[in-house]
Amino acid sequence: MRAAAMALREMLLPMGLYDLSPDSFVSRELEAYGVGFALVEEVLRRVAEDSFVTSCSGEALSRWESLLGLPTQPEVPLESRRETVLARLAIRPGDFTLPRLEQSVSGAGVKVKITENPPQGALSISFVDTLLEYENWEQLKKQIQALLPAHLPAEFDVGILTWEMFDGFSLSFIDWDSADFSWQWFDINGHKLGKEGQHA
Repeated sequence: MRAAAMALREMLLPMGLYDLSPDSFVSRELEAYGVGFALVEEVLRRVAEDSFVTSCSGEALSRWESLLGLPTQPEVPLESRRETVLARLAIRPGDFTLPRLEQSVSGAGVKVKITENPPQGALSISFVDTLLEYENWEQLKKQIQALLPAHLPAEFDVGILTWEMFDGFSLSFIDWDSADFSWQWFDINGHKLGKEGQHA
């Protein structure tokens, strides 16, 4: 008997008014209540889990991404998507120090190193890693610029993929030729090639 039905039975038992034997109508009714309560408990459990980015389902995470204007990418590992959403939610008004700007930009699904170039120089943004996948530079820049103070111009240096990393892929010409990425995708995401869950 389910926990809810057992609890109801324990409440009724001292009264001595009901036949609570296993095959009685009252016991069967309590069992039916228990099934219904179990369904409600499961719904409440899912609602509670989906209320938090760290425990929500992939479907709920997609809703968070849509709410925050992030691309929804089911092919990207959930942890990378969660990290991006949490970074976006952590942005606060006045986060204009260099470390906080770097943290804020991670809300676009990228890890960067920002260098100031005073006086009146543009910020230099060097890419360290990407959590999400972007098909082209314009899509990525739009996400980053939305997180930077409007008065600060920025220059971008993707610079993630090195020749050493390229040589380490050990892919044949046929492997490269059959890969399903564009050159723009390769510029941004090439350093991920060969990693689990990535293009190969």
